[in-house]
Amino acid sequence: MNLIDNQRHLFDIPDEVAYLNCAYMGPAAKAVHLATLAGAQKKRHPWTVTGDDFYSPAAHLKSLAAPLFDCSADDIALTPSVSYGAALAARNLRLKAGRNILVIEGQFPSNIYAWQQLAGEQMMRMTTVRRPLDGRWTEAILAQLDERIAMAALPQVHWADGGLIDLEPISDRCAELGIPLVLDLTQSLGVMSFSVQRIRPAFVFSAAYKWLLGPYGLSYTYVSPEYQDGQPIEYNWINRRDSENFAGLVDYTDQFQPGARRYDSGQHSSTVTLSAAIAALSMIQEWGVDQIAATLAEKTRQIREMAHSIGYQSVPEALSGPHILGLTGGPEDRAALSRKLAAENVWLSVRGSTLRISPHLYNTGKDAERLISVLSSVT
Repeated sequence: MNLIDNQRHLFDIPDEVAYLNCAYMGPAAKAVHLATLAGAQKKRHPWTVTGDDFYSPAAHLKSLAAPLFDCSADDIALTPSVSYGAALAARNLRLKAGRNILVIEGQFPSNIYAWQQLAGEQMMRMTTVRRPLDGRWTEAILAQLDERIAMAALPQVHWADGGLIDLEPISDRCAELGIPLVLDLTQSLGVMSFSVQRIRPAFVFSAAYKWLLGPYGLSYTYVSPEYQDGQPIEYNWINRRDSENFAGLVDYTDQFQPGARRYDSGQHSSTVTLSAAIAALSMIQEWGVDQIAATLAEKTRQIREMAHSIGYQSVPEALSGPHILGLTGGPEDRAALSRKLAAENVWLSVRGSTLRISPHLYNTGKDAERLISVLSSVT
């Protein structure tokens, strides 16, 4: 597979900045910034906002997001956050009473709190899969999936260090047990291949502002057809049937728009947000997810080899996502190390004792060299 040429020219990242922190927040490309301004211009001149602006841009955005999930655009709801999507799932999942909800240790809280609340309401318990010492998350999860489990809420990679979870055998086991699978793909959608046709989840959510390089305040929520007749968590006008007819909005109805549109959040039609997100997903579609994954795998491989040469350790490449590298070792004072990196314009995240390095197509070999130079100076 051909790797993607460096795309730094599409971003406003100065040469002296080594931004290796896409898992924290993806930078807006120049095209995304311009699209944001164009969307804001609509609000500046509201007489240019038409009724169609409430519908067509959202439909276009869903059509761009659908291939990332391998689903129909009708299966996607536009929501403000992962926690919103988790709340939707918690409201609509049909779970077997007296069983447990399975999560993994150190899972991001947006995919935890809704399940803790649900467990308390339905007299369930939380089953937490402990971090495996050998880094084999998939086997550890499968060992806990049995008749005691009511549902599994998981990521595709661990947000703190990129530890990989093979969702296919987990999905097969969930199907055998007849339990729903709910996924937070914020740290993998857009950089790793995924298919709801293979994995068969009940709900999937992904924030737009990290690897999807889009705006803050937007998340994509996939809802399987089995759950598209459920109850939204808010009562807005736009997800009701025939809402396109502004003159008839006071002809109140209990009927919803078809598919997952009933779960669209209120005011999701922001011209600023939609314009930025459309520009971002258009770039990702042009690059191709498999090509992005292969290119980032090569970038993290090079950094891993250089870091190992100066005494750092990491989970084996085969057990990590291609785009996130978690390094352990080095000085114990992580706060001091973070200050040193920032002083040298090297940007990454510290998660516990792990240095989380998450490059994208804008990173160069010089960025990697600057990182290793700083790490070498304090090891």
